[in-house]
Amino acid sequence: METGTIHDAFKGDHSYSSFSGTIIVCHLFNMILKHVHRPKETDNPENYEYGEYWKRHREIDNTLSSAFMFLPESFRLPTNIGDRGAVNTNLNFHAAIICLHHAALERIETYNLPEYAKRISQDRLSAAAQEIVNIVKLTSHVSSGSVSWSWVLGVHDSPLTICHRRHH
Repeated sequence: METGTIHDAFKGDHSYSSFSGTIIVCHLFNMILKHVHRPKETDNPENYEYGEYWKRHREIDNTLSSAFMFLPESFRLPTNIGDRGAVNTNLNFHAAIICLHHAALERIETYNLPEYAKRISQDRLSAAAQEIVNIVKLTSHVSSGSVSWSWVLGVHDSPLTICHRRHH
């Protein structure tokens, strides 16, 4: 397999291995954590349209969408539902969407931003949570010995996200 950069994975320029999928997941969560927990003075989070915080949020969200769009064939579900690496990568990508949009909802509520902004994040949360539920249903035959932390995160976040959506 030819070596590529992490950014090539989001452009579809290279396929990648299961190990590389783990590195990509770590990269995505690192981006989200920095975005959420290391605000900059110039973030201007009260400006949904033009604030740097929201520009960065949309860039990360687009990167997550690209991660799914350019997922190598060996990671695509349901075709590779028996491949633990494919399942974990998909679960983690959906969990990353949930983390990003939970943080967005907190900012939206803190700054009393427009209702349409809230709906966008709620819709992304709901879709990601539902996908996690679907993956867990498809893999219900997997033994507990092969369950990873991403399964736990997915099984934990999905119901919370669905409940949060119904509550608001």
